Amino acid sequence: MTDAMTEKAQKAVGVTFGNVRLLQTALTHSSYVNEHGGESNERLEFLGDALVNCIVAEALYSCGGDEGDMTERRKRIVSKKPLAEAVRRLGLEKLLRTGRGSSQLSEKMVSDVFEAVAAAIYLDSGPDACRRFVLGNLRETELKDFKSALQRYAQKKYGNGAVRYDGEVDGHAVSTVYVDGKPCGVGKGRNLSEAEQAAAREAIDKLGIDADFI
Repeated sequence: MTDAMTEKAQKAVGVTFGNVRLLQTALTHSSYVNEHGGESNERLEFLGDALVNCIVAEALYSCGGDEGDMTERRKRIVSKKPLAEAVRRLGLEKLLRTGRGSSQLSEKMVSDVFEAVAAAIYLDSGPDACRRFVLGNLRETELKDFKSALQRYAQKKYGNGAVRYDGEVDGHAVSTVYVDGKPCGVGKGRNLSEAEQAAAREAIDKLGIDADFI
């Protein structure tokens, strides 16, 4: 991989590597290795798969919900399609080194890049940098804890006890969130935890809360 391509990859992922070979390996498919030698991204992808699942699971845990809900949401978030979409948004699929017979990139080949790069960042820059990469590039709104964000905003502006939720379950859950005594959002969900997250998200949109709180 040329210096220019390596630099472009670093800018895309937002990390300056101490060991650029890790990033270069993350962007090397086994078909390239079969023709040119070296190491493919398979070992990094193995580690990255576990890291991405753990990071997403932790984020979902902080959002509430029961085990079944969290399991289904995690499956959706870490499936091939959203991972591949993140790789394409970053432009990394254009930097993936493949053999001559692999001009057509499969969804799995592209999604594996996300996991391999996550592992490369983890090994080079540590868990915090890896977590920022994963959560910053998976746009699934289920990863965001809107309740906590609204709580931080309201506490700073109005003090403790400024946020209150009023919910009920009748077939499906509905919750209304009050900020400083005023109704600011209504949300629905499969349970009250999901409904409160949806209500908090609507309140954040209505109040125009700065992204720093989210």
